[in-house]
This record gives sequence, C-alpha cells and structure tokens, in this order.
Amino acid sequence: MERASMQDRLRDLFEASPGRLAATWRTVLAVVLVALVMITFRMPFLAVGPYLVFIFLQRNLFLSRFIAILLVPILALSCFILYLVAAIAWDHAWLRLVLWIGIFWGGFFLMHILAEPRLIFAPLCIVALVSYAFDQFPYPNMILDHLGWIWALFGVCATCTFLTQWLTGVPTAREHLQQEFQRLSHLVEEICRARASGCRLPAFDHEGLHEARELAEKLGKAQILSPTQSVNCDVVLETLGGVAELAHSSSPGGPASDWMAVAEGMRIFEARILGRSNAPGFSKAESQGPAALALDTLKQALSGMSRPGNPIFSKPDEKGLVAADAFTNPAHAEFATRAMCATIGCYLLMSLTSWDGIHTCMITCVVTALVDQVERHRKQRLRLGGALFGGLMGVAAFVYLVPLVDGIIGLLAILAAGTAVAAWVAQGSTRVSYAGLQIALAFYMILLQSPHAETNLDVIRDRLVGILLGIAAMRIAFAGFQTLPITKPRRPETVPA
Repeated sequence: MERASMQDRLRDLFEASPGRLAATWRTVLAVVLVALVMITFRMPFLAVGPYLVFIFLQRNLFLSRFIAILLVPILALSCFILYLVAAIAWDHAWLRLVLWIGIFWGGFFLMHILAEPRLIFAPLCIVALVSYAFDQFPYPNMILDHLGWIWALFGVCATCTFLTQWLTGVPTAREHLQQEFQRLSHLVEEICRARASGCRLPAFDHEGLHEARELAEKLGKAQILSPTQSVNCDVVLETLGGVAELAHSSSPGGPASDWMAVAEGMRIFEARILGRSNAPGFSKAESQGPAALALDTLKQALSGMSRPGNPIFSKPDEKGLVAADAFTNPAHAEFATRAMCATIGCYLLMSLTSWDGIHTCMITCVVTALVDQVERHRKQRLRLGGALFGGLMGVAAFVYLVPLVDGIIGLLAILAAGTAVAAWVAQGSTRVSYAGLQIALAFYMILLQSPHAETNLDVIRDRLVGILLGIAAMRIAFAGFQTLPITKPRRPETVPA
C-alpha cells in the first residue's frame, strides 16, 4: 500500500467531500443535546458523553443502529468481567494483577484470531478504562455505581443521536454505499488523469475501499442487498482497486491519450453502475500496456456484473469465525504476550506511582494493538497528534473564552465550535478520521471536567503523558517484531476508543 504524502493528508483534512459538512453539523447538534441533558441532570462522566456521540453517529442509519445494538452485549460483558474481578480480588492486589494478566492476554489473543476482532476490542477498551479505579476507590459499590452511570450514559447518547438523525435526515445505507462508489470512482479518474499529464499521482484510499466492502457485506447479511447486488458491489470495488493499482504500478511515459481514455472509461463505468444507460461507449488505448489492461478490466466488470457465477468476479471464499491456525501458529500467542506485557507494564507503573491520571497509557496499548507495524505506528501518531491539537484547543478555550461567558449558552457555544473542528476531521477519510476522535476527547476533557467551571489543567497533562507512555511501551514490546505468516487477512481497526 502506497503511503500518503503530506499533500494527500492536507487534502483529507480540508477537502469538502460529499456529505462531510452535513455530517459535521449533525454531530455538533447531537453533542450539544447530550451535553445539555448531562449538565441539567448533573450526570458524571461529562466529557465521555459527547465523545460517545462520535461513536454512535455513523454515516448511515444502518451502521448507527448496528453500533447501538452491538454495544448492549459489549457493555454487559465488560460489566461482568469487572464485577467478577471485584468479587474475587478486591482486597488482594496480587490476585488482581494475575487476573488482569489473564484477561488482557486472552483478549489480545482473541482479537488476533477472530474474524471480527471488534467484538473483543471494545470490551477490552472498557476494562482498560475502568481497571485503574480498583486502586482508587475504597469500596466495590463505587465501581458498581460507575457501571450503572455508564448504562445511563449509553441510553442518553443513543436517544440524542437517533433524535438528531431523525431531525436532520441521515442517508440510508444504500445511499451511503452509492456515495462511496461515486467518491472512489472520482478518485480513480483523478489518478488516471494525473498519470496522463505526468503529475504526481494522488494516493488511493485503500482503507475507504475496505470499509465500503465491509458495508456491502453487512448489507448483504442483513438482506438489504440481494445476493446479485452484493456480488455486483464486490465487482465494482475490486475493479476500482484494480484500475488504481494499474495506474500506480505503470511507469511514466507512453501515450498520454491511453490514460485519458481510461479516465473517460471510469466516467462511463460510473454512469453505468449508477443506472445511466445513455453513457457512450469505451475508447481504445493506442498501446497494449497497463492502460489497455485497465480498459479491459472495466469492460469485463460491466459484462460480468449481471452474472454472479462469473469466476473472474465471484465473491471470495468465506472466512471462518476463527483463524484456521489459531492454536498452531505461534504468532498469535506471541502477539498477545507482547501486547499484554506492554499493557500490564503501564498498569504497574500507574499503580506503583499512584498516578491515576495517566490511565490513558493502558487504553493506548489496547487501541494501537494492530498486527501491521505501519498501521500501528500510524494510529499512534494520529492518537498523539489529535490529543495534542485537541488539548491546545481546550486550553485556548479555557483561558481566553470561558472567562468571557457566565451562562450555559456561552459554554454550549464554545462546545459547539470545538466539536465542529473535531467532527470535520473525524468525517474525513480513514487516513485522518481517528485524529478527529482524539481531538474531541482531549477538548472535552478540559472543557467538561464537571458540571461547574474548573481551573485544573492537570487532566490534559496526565492524558498526554499517558499516551506517550502507552506508545513507548508498545514500541518497546514490539521492537524487532515482524508480523509472522497468518492465514486470516488482517483488517484495519476502525472502532475508536
């Protein structure tokens, strides 16, 4: 996969892609509603509630409802694990440490072998978030009280999110998939035109392609798409990725008209898959190089879309729920051991120093526990960069804007402005969206420490220190570690924390 250049990252940050502005304002409205309810009823975890909106408020109704339904068993499993640890080892720190070692090792191992690692990823994030409380609170009932408030917070965030979607009109899953087809088609056309003109080629959004394929797969399982439509979606996405790869792999030079013909072919391909049958026919490439192969790929895709049995564009083999070599390949156990050592090392440092504010070190270990080293480092950079930028935003708002307001309306206005910046980044491409989540969380942790005004900025200092410690622990634990062969292809992690 070609690494994105600085120009591509800047385009991801500032480009007004279709629906990005509407999704940003939708997020702002939902966050303001959640904050208003939580401040009115003086609910705890004031900074967490608005952040959860970023998780609930997906880009279409189907994904939002899917996340809400999935979080119910995730919260139940997390509460059960935490209650079990509290019941067994509340007064025995050594036994609690043994249990944490077993829980995190087992969680990382399951994340590594399951076809859907997010089923374990989310509970492990919640456990990492609450584990520090065992050393902070003197009574088990306080843990149960916090878990009860988490369920209440879940209900408030889900209600406000769905109300916002109903009021503003969120695209359906079909409309979202169609928008992704158009966006990726335009990107491939831009790549082909850049190849024809000899300019620098934009990076193709492989992660966006993967997310579109996952969305089509979910819609097929939910019977929103028919089997034929699901196969056609696979054909379209595989074709877009194939043409982009041909453009990137071809050497500069040759007739410019060849790649211009491919660019025009992409426009025809898009018109055909969107149902505009009056699109013109394909041109021919002058030479028999990659451009001619790309044109043939487009033609074969259109001819094979209506025939699901076509062996060229048939669906890939279904993967099992568990990797075939789950208990024979030592890579799984090695990965779990390294990630567990980093997480438990952060836990011991936090406990021995009684520095509870740096508990983000454990969460950083969990959310960046990716098999691919490049992806792991990229997510670490996005997490740290987003936290730094969000912290600076929060400090600036706290020092210069908060003293100028004396009512809840002014506070909500500041909250809405910071949310708009974070939501705009979060609604960008997958190369930068995770940074938007971190911007939002850091900003909320400063601005919304409690229902009343605070002057303590230690929270952002502790959060940044915790993130740095978590990144350092993971870098040390995986030093010299190369991904060993695994039969199951790894998917890029998309569940934020």
